Amino acid sequence: MPPGKRIILERANRLYQMPPVLDEYLREPRSLLPRQVPTIDLARFRWSSVVSDAKVSSPGSPADDKLLRQVTDRFGEWLESRNGTRLSPSTEILITGGITSSLTATCLGLLDRTEVALIPSVGLPSYRRAIVAAGGEPVTYPIDHKQHWRADFECLDGALGRSARLLILNQPHNPTGHAMTRAELAFLVEQAARSNTLVISDAAFCQIADDDTATLSQIDSFERVGIELYNAAYLFGTPQNGIGFAVGNRDALAALRDVQRLVPPYWSAGAVADVMAAMDNSSIDTVRQTLATRRERLSRLAESQRLSVDDQPALPFLWTRLNRRVTSMRAARWLSRRYATLVMPGLAFGEAANNYLRLSLAADPSAVEAATERLRSPLLFGRSA
Repeated sequence: MPPGKRIILERANRLYQMPPVLDEYLREPRSLLPRQVPTIDLARFRWSSVVSDAKVSSPGSPADDKLLRQVTDRFGEWLESRNGTRLSPSTEILITGGITSSLTATCLGLLDRTEVALIPSVGLPSYRRAIVAAGGEPVTYPIDHKQHWRADFECLDGALGRSARLLILNQPHNPTGHAMTRAELAFLVEQAARSNTLVISDAAFCQIADDDTATLSQIDSFERVGIELYNAAYLFGTPQNGIGFAVGNRDALAALRDVQRLVPPYWSAGAVADVMAAMDNSSIDTVRQTLATRRERLSRLAESQRLSVDDQPALPFLWTRLNRRVTSMRAARWLSRRYATLVMPGLAFGEAANNYLRLSLAADPSAVEAATERLRSPLLFGRSA
């Protein structure tokens, strides 16, 4: 990687890995609790708490080119059976090191300095980080709870759309759980084609709810205007193995492939074999059952604390709204200091989510029971009800 790009990337990691307000909240001392009280973490995402690592293959030797071609071909077959989309494995499907790394690499390969990239106003901080690392200019498109978290892409029809190099989409959307319909995705593809804007779809959790969640790759001719990024672990219910896939526009994938050559991901032969086996015998149904059970129990806890639960089963998270006029940071800080319970404040994802809290279903299995025991009465985030 060129020295200049490395410096930018390191700087972006420092600035955008975690919002300063959230970093401050996590470092804040729990002065209202005795030291021996253990912390209950309902904030962080731990896939290993959902999928056992017991059957993980040892790293072993790296996968050779023949094995990588086999898994790419096999993924193309799986994608065709799910979406009815036939793509060329050699030019329109690429194995990657996961969604975050491939998104950053795509931005590095496509964005020139000061070029505009559109990101959701409520979304993951890693999107902004990837654009800044590439020297681009992140500009938000609106997502608002008044519209039931539907994204507004009208900006693509104006001067901003014509100047934007790419648009990052999260389908289904993290943290809100909103999933666009096929009709909405088809309309977005038409808009992107008119404005000549590349759409990068983060489809990390498209298999969490069911097999019917719409994805960009289901839309006819999507490969002309977009690419879709996947994580094998979330698709097939396997342990994290550093394997992902990118499909779609061949020019964008060529740029991603060039950047990956600078810092090649490591794919072990054992991990690749595990992914191929999971395509034939997926464990995603077991993951769905586990998350559904946890969602039900965590929803009861949230409602007992007078939090409104958005019923969006598309994510391994629970998106809850504060019913009182209190910010998410104040609520999260109060739960942390008074009850040693960590939740993710909505402010970490954008100002429009400052009245929300995100609770992780991929937390330690005992965390919900412990939180239920500790939070016995409804809270008004400053005094017991």
